[in-house]
Order: sequence, then structure tokens, then C-alpha cells
Amino acid sequence: KLDAAFGTLTGGTTASGSFNLLAPGAANSSSLAVGFSTATVGNKSGTAAILLTSDGTGTSGLANTSLASQIVNVTGSVFRLASASAHTPEPVNFGNRHVGDAAPSQLLTLSNTAANDGFSEKLDGLFGTLTGSVTASGSFNLLTPGAADSTSLSVGFSTATVGNKSGTATILLTSNGTGTSGLSNTSLASQIVNVTGSVFRLASPSAHTPEPVTFGNFHVGDAAPSQLLSITNSAANDTFSEKLDATIGSATGGVTTNAGSFNLLGASLTNSSSLSVGISTSSAGSKNGTATITLTSNGTGTSGLANTSLASQIVNVTGSVFRLAAPSAHTPEPVNFGITHVGAAAPSQALTLANTAASDGFSEKLNASIGSPTGGVTTNGGTITQLTPGSSNSTALSVGISTGTRGNKNGTASISLTSDGTGTSSLGLTSLTSQTVNVTGQVNEFAQPVLFFKSGAATLTMNSATLFTLNFGTVAQNSGSFLASFGVRNTLLDSTFQDDLRGTFNTSTVANFTLGGFTAFGPITPGLAFDPDVTFSSARAPGTYSDSLFLNPVSSNSSSLSPLSAIQLNLTANVAPVPEPGTATLLLSGLGLLCLRRRRVH
Repeated sequence: KLDAAFGTLTGGTTASGSFNLLAPGAANSSSLAVGFSTATVGNKSGTAAILLTSDGTGTSGLANTSLASQIVNVTGSVFRLASASAHTPEPVNFGNRHVGDAAPSQLLTLSNTAANDGFSEKLDGLFGTLTGSVTASGSFNLLTPGAADSTSLSVGFSTATVGNKSGTATILLTSNGTGTSGLSNTSLASQIVNVTGSVFRLASPSAHTPEPVTFGNFHVGDAAPSQLLSITNSAANDTFSEKLDATIGSATGGVTTNAGSFNLLGASLTNSSSLSVGISTSSAGSKNGTATITLTSNGTGTSGLANTSLASQIVNVTGSVFRLAAPSAHTPEPVNFGITHVGAAAPSQALTLANTAASDGFSEKLNASIGSPTGGVTTNGGTITQLTPGSSNSTALSVGISTGTRGNKNGTASISLTSDGTGTSSLGLTSLTSQTVNVTGQVNEFAQPVLFFKSGAATLTMNSATLFTLNFGTVAQNSGSFLASFGVRNTLLDSTFQDDLRGTFNTSTVANFTLGGFTAFGPITPGLAFDPDVTFSSARAPGTYSDSLFLNPVSSNSSSLSPLSAIQLNLTANVAPVPEPGTATLLLSGLGLLCLRRRRVH
């Protein structure tokens, strides 16, 4: 039978096993094994000697006989698995981002650290399980020993939603014998990439209120109106929303702002006290314009990110400013009526008043009324209604004085003035400063002409206020000339408020009498007189002689000359014939006595 065992080994070959008493015709394929050690890498060539013995046990009973040995040639190679370095960076910290930002991405660097001596496999890498909000992409294959990959594997997270984005990505690693050992791929220990980061909302400003801001109508010089604006940071209050900053400015079209601002308005909070708009009332006109609210998302205390400009908001503002009516000073001023007369038609002076406000559609109309007279002044109680800007009225308001009594008529009247917004601002009625009309005047009695007898050989008879007769009576023919004097008096009614008397005589029809002092006269102050005289000569034929003359009196003052009714003075005398002798002496004696008499008529 056959025995076998290993003898000499070379080249690192390993051998084990033996068999005995292998019967003739039989085979053994399970007792003898050769191999080599994989403790080191490299090519593994060597031999193992199989020692063979013929064994007579159970057959010939002869002693064992050595047979020719056999040499087993063994070849093979040992290769290292690929060796992955730790990936870098680790951990991956993306910090804070805004919703909608470009998704962050971080490339990972990983090396095949196996020795590059021809006996190291290559390295494959790809991503496996992802946790949290982590995203991952890329892979690499057949990374040669000693080489690094920093372009294939990347991790990141989505910024589509807010919140913490911490999680992991698993790198699955494989040793790949392609091109080296040719062995099947061998899974290596995977690596965990820890990823951290957070996504924050920008502040979310609500639309400001109110919008638009409508102030309506105001007067020039009114306190400027102001409207506070309200804005809410409507972002969710879940610790992942930034705060809101705001400023207001860039006003146009007569709009004003308080240049206000607020900072760090938290999520879900409202500010209604910092920003305001208004309009200027310093000038008239349309105050339609805008103001701009500049908005910023501020990461202080939340994301820590730099401020982000948000869309600005336009505040539309409307309003109008109207001028009050602007009354001119009334004319004339003062009103001087001079001197008029008791009982005369009361004088009246129309006043001119204009609304001098600009006629540009932004001025109110003017109302006026006159009244409250003092000191003998009168008014017509007139009114002006809605006098348009740029126009005047010269007929509605007037002042006068009363002529019912004599005396000074110095006083005032008051013009009440109102700005009327009807048809313009619609702001109703606004009282304006009243104007005082100063009025002066004097009412005099007319001069009071009257004839009165002073002296001489005649009698004066008052037939009426405008008719007098101066009668020389009957005189003897050729008895001489007869003189009579009368006065023209301005009868005293009031030493202060009475006209002087002036006058002329019309003596053109007087032929039979001789006149003295019948010239234009005056002024004769109240109580004084002017004294003409009349002479009649008896040296003419017997008969009655009559003439008439006329006094044309004028009432005179510093303001006017007022003709009065003419006064007619009839002159009459009768010439008697000379008496018959015997009676002549008696007649002459009687005539002489008549000449000595004087009569006076008042």
C-alpha cells in the first residue's frame, strides 16, 4: 500500500497532511494540502516535496520502501485591500442660511491610503443612508492607492424650508480588485458624515396701513396733519424668522414724513408708532404724492446673517391745502362826507372790497356784511356772498350819516368778514379779522336869511318868508329924499352847526329907488347881519312908485354852497301933489313929523 507525507518546503510554501496504506487502485484527494501565508503581500512562489513510501503492512509484510518523492510547485500573490482615509471636513457645518438661498454644498476629500506598490486594491465610494435634511451626491470608482478624491462626493441640505438641517450621510466604501488582484469587491467600513446648519425666514413685512392715506382739505397755516402707519412682521414666530427694520423718507409732491424708523421688530409683532406721513400746510395746492418705506430683514439675534434688503413699500398720500379768502382793505378809508344839512338826503358811500387770494382753484371765497354803526353813522346792512378770488365788489356795502339832527356825525361801522369754503375746500366758514370803517361828517342847519328893519322913513312888512315889502308911504312932492335901512340877518340856530350866509342881489328892475350897499355879501356867521339901504326921492310927479329886487341867498360851509329860496323885496312909495295955498303949511308940518318916525319890523 502507499504512504505519503510532506518533506522540504521552499518559497514560503505551506503544506499539511499525510495519508497511509492507500490501497492499490485507490486515490486520496483530501489528505494533502499546499498553500502560502497571506500575512504579507507580494508574489508567493515555492515548492513542497511529497515523500512517498510503499508500505507492506497487510500485504507483503515487508519493511517500508521509500519511493521517489514528488515536487509540488506553488504560485500565488497576496494583495492589500484599499484603505480609505477619514473624509474631510468633518463635521460639515454650513451655519445659517435664508429660505430660498442657493442650497449649500460641500465637497468631501477622501484618499486611498494603501501603499502604491502594485499590491494594493483600488477604492470605490458612494453615498448610502441619509438622515435629517441632509442631501448628498456623487461617487468615485477605482481610486488608486496613494491618490485622493476631492471632487466627486458632496453633501448639503435644502433651503426650501426653515429649521435645523442637522443630519448624516453615510459613505459606503469598497475595495475593488479590478486591475490589481482581480478579486471580487470587498466592502470596507463605511464612514458617517455629520452635517449641521439651519435655514431662517427673512422678515415678512405686511402691507402698511392705512393705504392710501387721505388727509382731505386744510387751510394754509393749519397744524400740519400726520398719520401713523402700522406694519407687522408677519413671519412665523418659531425662532426661525428674522427681525424687521424699517425707515421712511423720499417724500414727493408736498408729502412730509417724520423720517422715522424702527429696528428688530420680532416675528408676529406690529409697530404702529414709529413711521408717519403728513402734508405741508405752508402753501396752497394739491398735496398728492408718495413716501417710501425702506425695509430690511435683520438677522441680529436670530440667523446672525448680514442684513437683507426687502422690497420697499410706497405710501400714497392725498390732500389739498386751501388759502383763506384774502380781503383787501376797503376803500375809501376813511369816509369823509364833509358837511351836509339837516333834512337833506342822507349821503351814502359805497365801499369797494376785493378778494385778493390767488385765483388758482385753491383759494376760498369771501363773505362780508356791514353793520354796528356808531356816532351817527349809518350803513345799508349790505352783504357780499361768495366773492370769488381775484374779484371785487363795489356796490353791496355802504356807509352814510343821518341828517335828522345837526351836529358831528363821526363814528365807525364794522365789516364782518368770513372765508367761505363752499365750492372749494368745503371746510365751511372761517371768521376773518373784521375791518373798521371810519366815517366823519357834519350836519349843519342851513343859513337862515331874514330881512329886518333897522331905521329910516319906511316900514318893512314880512308878507312871507320869501316876500317882504319896504313901504315909504306917501310923501309930498319935492319934499326931499327919504332913506330907509334894513338888515339881512343869518338868524342864529346853532353857533357851531349852522352855515354862513352869503348872497347877491338882483336889482336890475329897480328904477325908482336908489340902492346902497346892494353888493354880493358874506359870509355872515349865524346871528350877524348885512345892512343895505334904500333911498326914495320925492322930486317927481305925484303917483305911486313900485319896484322889486331879489335877494339870492346861499347857505355856505367848507364843503358846499347851497342856494336857498330867493327873497323878494318890493319897494313902494306914493308921491302926493303939493297942497293948495293955505293948507300947505299944515301939510308940510305933517310930512315933517312923518319923516321923524321910525318903525322897525322883525
